[in-house]
Amino acid sequence: MCNKIIFIIFLLLLLCLHLDVADKIRYISTERPHVMYYNRKFLSYVNITSRRFSRKNPFYYVDLHFNILRSIDNNFTMNFYFAQDVGNGHFRVILDMHEKWCQFITMDKIFGVAMKQGKLLKPCPHPP
Repeated sequence: MCNKIIFIIFLLLLLCLHLDVADKIRYISTERPHVMYYNRKFLSYVNITSRRFSRKNPFYYVDLHFNILRSIDNNFTMNFYFAQDVGNGHFRVILDMHEKWCQFITMDKIFGVAMKQGKLLKPCPHPP
């Protein structure tokens, strides 16, 4: 009987710990994205926007629009720098992403999955 009570208390503690962890936010907030630089030999137009569907939805949905001038494969590198808004300025955080184009599309777990669901269904290289 004592073992059953200890087991039930243990399960209740695990449940409480799980509920506490589930309340924490676990996502990257891309509130104000902007393109700092792009190579005009490969792309003629690049636009990145971010939106939320409602105030209760904490996730920001990022739209990336671009026009390709040349076919791109692993000769094209994507660099992402993340900054945190603190007070009156933006400070870079430790998280940076530097990926070759084909590896970014096929292997990235955050952005690559969404890009594969868009118009990039064909394998690399991507024609203009």
